[in-house]
Amino acid sequence: MSYLSSHGFGRALRIAVFTLGAAFGLICVTALRTAHAADTTTTGEQSTVVLLVNYSDRPVQPMTRDAAHAMVFGTANDAFWESSYGRMTLAGDTFGWFTIPVSATTCNTAAVAQEADKAATAAGVNLAKYAHIIYIAPQNACSGTGYNSGMALPTRTYLFNDNVKAENIVHEFGHNLGLSHSQALECGAATFSPVVGACSVKSYGDAADAMGNAHLAQYNAFQKETLGWLTPSGAQSIATVTGSGRYRITRYEDGTGLKALKIARGKSDNLAGDMNYYYLEYRQPIGNDAPLGSIGNLTKGVLLHTGGYNQYSMLLDATANSQSTQFADINDSALAAGRSYRDDAADVTIAVVSADATGATVDVTIGPNAPPVPPPSSGTLTESVGTDKTSYLRSENVAMSALVKRDGVFVVGATVKFVVGTPAGTSTLNATTGADGFARATYRIGKTKTALGNYTVRADASSNGDAASATASFSVR
Repeated sequence: MSYLSSHGFGRALRIAVFTLGAAFGLICVTALRTAHAADTTTTGEQSTVVLLVNYSDRPVQPMTRDAAHAMVFGTANDAFWESSYGRMTLAGDTFGWFTIPVSATTCNTAAVAQEADKAATAAGVNLAKYAHIIYIAPQNACSGTGYNSGMALPTRTYLFNDNVKAENIVHEFGHNLGLSHSQALECGAATFSPVVGACSVKSYGDAADAMGNAHLAQYNAFQKETLGWLTPSGAQSIATVTGSGRYRITRYEDGTGLKALKIARGKSDNLAGDMNYYYLEYRQPIGNDAPLGSIGNLTKGVLLHTGGYNQYSMLLDATANSQSTQFADINDSALAAGRSYRDDAADVTIAVVSADATGATVDVTIGPNAPPVPPPSSGTLTESVGTDKTSYLRSENVAMSALVKRDGVFVVGATVKFVVGTPAGTSTLNATTGADGFARATYRIGKTKTALGNYTVRADASSNGDAASATASFSVR
C-alpha cells in the first residue's frame, strides 16, 4: 500500500479531480506537480541515503546494514538502471540502526522522519548531501508497508515491515519520481465497454508493472514516457501513430529501437479533457521481467494500456474472459499473434501479425472517424524552477533546475536561461533540457565577499518560438 504525497513536509499541492471514464463510475483525486523549492529529477545519479531505524518499545533489527545497502543500491538500483535503459541509478550510503523515541504502536511517518533525521545528524550524517531519504523500519501500527512524501526534495520513502524487499523500494520510489499506480480494467467478456458499470478498476492490477503488482518488473510504456525514459527521438523510442500502417516494436526490456506505440483513442473525462491514448508494448521474460514468462500470456503477445496526462495507467484485458477468476483473467491479458482488437468509438483496429523473441509486428488501422492526434508542437509551454535548498552559506553551490513541459509532456532541447539576482547585480547561466524535461545549472557562491541576503532565480525557457518563465528565491546567510 502507498499513499501518493501523503504525510508530506509542507509540500504545495495542486489537486486535479477527474473521472476514469463513464463506464467506470469512479472519481479519483490525484496530486499534481506544482512550483515549490524543487522536484526530483528522473535521470542521472540519484543521491540517496538509507536510514535504518527502530522503536523505543521494539528495538529489533530485521536485517543487517550490509543487507539493506545491497537491497537498495544493488537489487533496487539494478531494477532502475534496467527499466530506464541506463538513464537513472541510485548512489549513496546506509546508516543505522538508530533507536528513536517513537512507539511501534503508532503510525506517524512525520515523527519517524523527524526523530530519524535527528539521530542521524547527531551521529555525524550530513543529510543535506542527499536528494532522497529512505527510512527502513520494523513493522509498526501502519496498515501498509510503504509510504512516500511525493516529489518535493528531499523525497522521503518510508518502509515499515520486518521483511522489506527491493520491490517495495522500486514501487514507493516510483511515486517519488511522480508515478501513480498502474491499474487494470476488468470488463468481463469485453476488453473495454462504454456501458456505465460494465467495467471495474483494479488498483495495483497491472500484472506486468512494479507500480502494479509485478514485483520488480519494468514500468510500462505510459509510465516510462512520463519519466522521460521513452521519447520520440531517443535510442529507445515511442512513436505516436498518425496513420494506418504496419509497425515493428522491438522487445521492451533491452537494446535500442522502437519500444512502444501510442494511438489516440479520444478525449478523457478529466476536467481538462486531455487526450487518452492506447500504449502498445511487447514484453519478453528477460532480466527483471523474467517472472512474467510464467504469468498467463503476458510475454506471448502485445500488451495494451491506456493513459494520458492527468490519467492513470490502465492495463486492458485483450484476452477477455479467458480464465475463471478475475485475478487470473487479467494475468492473461496480452493480444496474441493472429488476434485483433477493435475500438468502434475511436475507429481504430489493432492486429498482431507476428511475435518472436526479438519483437512483434503490429498492423494499426486508423479509420476516417478516428480522433485527431494533437500535434506535438501545439499547446502552451509551462515551466517551474527551484533550487536544491532555500538557504545557503558562503562557498556553497546552488543547484538550480527548471522543468519545461508542453501540454504536460516533457520538452526535450528547450533553451533555458537562468538569471540569478543578487544584492550586487545579476549573473546568467545557460542550459538545455534533457530527456526528463529538466535543465540544470549551478551557481557558485563566493567564499568571503559574497553579499548576504535574499537572492532570486528567474528561468526563461524557449522552444519552437514559444516562451515561458518562472521564478524562485533563496538566501545566503
